Amino acid sequence: MYKGIPPSPDPRFMRKLKEYDKKLYFEFDRVLSRFVIRRKVEIREDPKIWIVETEDGRFRQPDERDIAVLYMADLWRRGGVKHRIRVGEQKLLEYERVQEQKMRDELRDVTKDNKYQLRSTFRKATNDGKALSPYRQLLPKAKGKTYKELVKDKRRVQ
Repeated sequence: MYKGIPPSPDPRFMRKLKEYDKKLYFEFDRVLSRFVIRRKVEIREDPKIWIVETEDGRFRQPDERDIAVLYMADLWRRGGVKHRIRVGEQKLLEYERVQEQKMRDELRDVTKDNKYQLRSTFRKATNDGKALSPYRQLLPKAKGKTYKELVKDKRRVQ
């Protein structure tokens, strides 16, 4: 429990907090030894909205980060849950569009290659056997007689 004189927050921050919402106010909680943002409520004790502390739980003075957190958490001002769902859908659609564009660009880049690379890529994509090499291609040997040998044999018979 804090027993000294309570520290006072920055007046500029207090002014910005009042501009954001007139029902919000700031006080130093002696039990927590931290600044606390509360909202005025007529029914019961004013609830704590936000406790100002560092990420590792130490004391710090309030600043712009706290107002940004309040703004991000306030569904009523930003259009409610429907607005948050719409924003999420838009981000998802944008992500899908970017991925589709990347796929198109990749396909276009692949088709810029020469015919041997295209054949190789197609065979790899369809799992259609080993890819052809652009160098040192060996033609398969004909089983039996070739066309040229048949033509020679035909000429001999006549």
